[in-house]
Amino acid sequence: MSVVQYDPRADIVFRKIFGEHKHLCMSLLNSLLPLSEDKKIVSLEYLPSDMLPLTGNGKNSIVDVRCKDKYGRTFIVEMQMYWTEAFLMRALLNASKAFASQADKGVEFKELQPVYSLCLLNESMPKAKEYKDEYRHVFIICHENHKELTMDGMKFVFVELLKFHSLNKGHNKLMELWLSFLTMLQGNNEGIVPEYLTKNKTIAEAVDIVKELQLTPEERAHYDKFWDEVSCERTLLSERFDQGVEVGELKGKVETARNLKSLGVDIHTIAQATGLTIEEINEL
Repeated sequence: MSVVQYDPRADIVFRKIFGEHKHLCMSLLNSLLPLSEDKKIVSLEYLPSDMLPLTGNGKNSIVDVRCKDKYGRTFIVEMQMYWTEAFLMRALLNASKAFASQADKGVEFKELQPVYSLCLLNESMPKAKEYKDEYRHVFIICHENHKELTMDGMKFVFVELLKFHSLNKGHNKLMELWLSFLTMLQGNNEGIVPEYLTKNKTIAEAVDIVKELQLTPEERAHYDKFWDEVSCERTLLSERFDQGVEVGELKGKVETARNLKSLGVDIHTIAQATGLTIEEINEL
């Protein structure tokens, strides 16, 4: 019986798995992205996760993992605990940055390579709730009336982990195994790894990495803070929902407050701008 201490959905653990082991990152991407067999990723090179703005006064952003393959295609991977409309905009911004950054002097437009954005969401996308059995969504740029006419510059894959139920799957597809791995500690306080995950060589290696992971005191503090913030946000959303506050609107306010707080904006100003209490903002 395998037992793990750390949850792979936490940012620092996620990056240690997929940001430090190219073959595991490659396996994850190949299993979830809409790539034909002759276009599968066969090699990877990591790129800085800090994506600088394209202009002097633009917005800086950080993704969990960014890499490119031998064809020059760029891949962005993000693990997101909560859905907000701002996350959708951020995914668009980051993919656009990655695509535009290829246009150095002397590069012809025909040389530009596609950008793929893989967004793993720990909950459901509000607009996709009616698609109860569909947890993987591929977004492409296509013609309004003729969907077969597409532009291949950017593609987005959003995966709703909340909709994925590993017990209902056959555990034979690599995509299902990776998603089962990512959600293996959801509601599993004992940290016991399902036996079927260890039967696949690639997934078993990822399990071993998590099982043997040794975090420094600073990294452990970051890990604990991550889950404290998730717990605080979940509590805040639950309390406000009980008061009749619309969850989508509240999530936007929480993200705005967190961003303003990180920029050093006065907490009273944040409270006025978002409608959150000072106590709630202090918990973020």
